Amino acid sequence: MITGSALRQRQRRMESGPDSRGNRFAAQMGQRAPIVDFDHLMQMPFWQLHTPEHQAEIAATTALMHFRGHIDRALDGQVLGGLASMVGEDRFDRICAAPMPRPEQLAPYQAALPRPSALLAVGRDLLDRAGTEQPIAALCRQASQIVAAPSADDDADDVSRGASA
Repeated sequence: MITGSALRQRQRRMESGPDSRGNRFAAQMGQRAPIVDFDHLMQMPFWQLHTPEHQAEIAATTALMHFRGHIDRALDGQVLGGLASMVGEDRFDRICAAPMPRPEQLAPYQAALPRPSALLAVGRDLLDRAGTEQPIAALCRQASQIVAAPSADDDADDVSRGASA
């Protein structure tokens, strides 16, 4: 029979040992430090748990949010149409309606808006940097919320399904 003090001692070893749940989860997520509490867990790059396709959606949305100032100043309809086609019209509208990123959320990238083909690489870089730079992590979380929000197209599909039922 295990006594109370032996049980507490075993629990302390499990919580802080190299095979603790926090350490195993941190290793799975690519983190160097163990997860010690809920606040630490909330700061982890949760997008790593998503499929590669969903990660690409979050990366593209993050990059577009990052270059939001450039997008607002863009006058070329072809450029704006190309950017909107990356994420869909509805999501692009939500990105443009979101609050402007704060200066500390902006990473040093080229001064001009990159081509759509280069934006995904910028977004992936921002997701990677979010693990160590809290302001960028906040921008990535905001982008993730925009991706997770239902689109107007989804609402229209729901209405058409209800009308046909």
